[in-house]
Amino acid sequence: MKTKTHFAFRVDIWDDTRDSNVEHVAGVDDFEVAEATYRAAVARWPRARITLRQGARGSCMRPARGSTVPRPRSKPTDPNVKAAAEETAWQHLMRLIIDATSWSMQGMGPTDGPKSRRHHAKLFIENALLPDAGDNSREIARTVALPIMHEVVDGRSSPNARRDQILIDTAQLVCDRHALRPTRTSGESESGCSIVAEVLPKFLAWLHKYPDELLDKFPDLPKYRERRRFADTELRRLPEKFFPEGALSEDRMNNIWDKRSRS
Repeated sequence: MKTKTHFAFRVDIWDDTRDSNVEHVAGVDDFEVAEATYRAAVARWPRARITLRQGARGSCMRPARGSTVPRPRSKPTDPNVKAAAEETAWQHLMRLIIDATSWSMQGMGPTDGPKSRRHHAKLFIENALLPDAGDNSREIARTVALPIMHEVVDGRSSPNARRDQILIDTAQLVCDRHALRPTRTSGESESGCSIVAEVLPKFLAWLHKYPDELLDKFPDLPKYRERRRFADTELRRLPEKFFPEGALSEDRMNNIWDKRSRS
């Protein structure tokens, strides 16, 4: 029996220059099978440059990653799903405040490292359980402080490393809760990173106003002096401390996601 070597469609992996064929993945005559094979190959090797072509030298029907050839556009994410995903991202980004501030608002010391963060998260939860604690404090304790208690202490002290980890965790949580992919290469559907990138400017705009909200809340009396000092100094510097370059773009978020630790 003669082995067939020529097929209507072929799936190939290319080098970074897109000039040399690194591996021929499959040859298929049926288009639907060929497209399914292509999608399986992309899922198996997400960072590889993979093409689906018609014929050995035919036109590229599905471009390699990074190619300028347009990809098929996906359907827009449902507005209700997007709104819920943005709310999830917003709530989780509140961890930036707990990690970066001195917790003076609760009469606590600085959060210099992972162990200190866990200690102060524990105290925050205890305060939120007091009978006179507000609903907002209880919600932050549930969505922000409690997850810190379950963190693995990683020993990192770099503010950027901690910031990036919170952004990664936020994108992951958005994906898990709302069935989104971490990143997107084209099309209209949202991803975990695109949601975080869209929420960040609004979050930072609110964070710039938050100190003034606290100053309005606490009158200039001796018992509130420390809280007002905290709001007018440490909290006011927080946006520039964590985001000196301003809100991050979706491409920057994708880059942070791609460089995350997989250990």
